[in-house]
Amino acid sequence: MGYSKIKKIKLNKYDKLWSQFVSERDGECLYDRCHQTEGLNAHHFKGRSCKSTRLLLINGVTLCASHHVFNHEFSAHKTPEKFEKWFKKTYPERYQEIRKRAQTMMSERDAIKEFCENYNL
Repeated sequence: MGYSKIKKIKLNKYDKLWSQFVSERDGECLYDRCHQTEGLNAHHFKGRSCKSTRLLLINGVTLCASHHVFNHEFSAHKTPEKFEKWFKKTYPERYQEIRKRAQTMMSERDAIKEFCENYNL
């Protein structure tokens, strides 16, 4: 399924806060030696449709616009297999924790409650 055909999930204020927290934590594109600090985007390893991981900061990585969407050699959206392989190699503990957590069923309300409790919101 192409990037343009992915059904958009409505962003709420918690998604925006998640994105802000991930971007502030990382401060630069984390893809191999890029270190770009302009035009950054927070990207979910496990997609937003998975409620149990949607608002976990470990499920996020900051990428420049090129490595997030536009680069044909490595892009989280254009080359998702390469992105997953890179994420797994670079963050093995996070990868395992996210995969395990993704098996947990959670409502959006419970995910938001957990997010608020974890970050004193």
